Amino acid sequence: MLLMNLGRLDEAERTLERTLAAQRRTLGQRSDDAGITRFSLALLAARRGQEPHAVELVDEALRSPLLGLSVEAIESNLAPLRNDPRYDAARKRLRSDKRFAAHADQAAAK
Repeated sequence: MLLMNLGRLDEAERTLERTLAAQRRTLGQRSDDAGITRFSLALLAARRGQEPHAVELVDEALRSPLLGLSVEAIESNLAPLRNDPRYDAARKRLRSDKRFAAHADQAAAK
């Protein structure tokens, strides 16, 4: 995130891709657990205006059982994707996923 915030998008992408490759090697079949890295890549793609790719990455990230982000955090960081129906579908899947219901309820209570 720091590299993205500094505008060093190419370097951020290389770092995230290396991280994702290492997670795949380490996690093997559990590579879906790399949701945070995929979410970060989605943020990067959204920042670059690559909405279709960003939506794909969000969809992959939301499959991660370890992605502990609230719906509100995802929505605020991916505002450029709000008009894409695939993003809307991914967001609806997240809201209906019992694994994330507690996060959504906690965020709504704040």
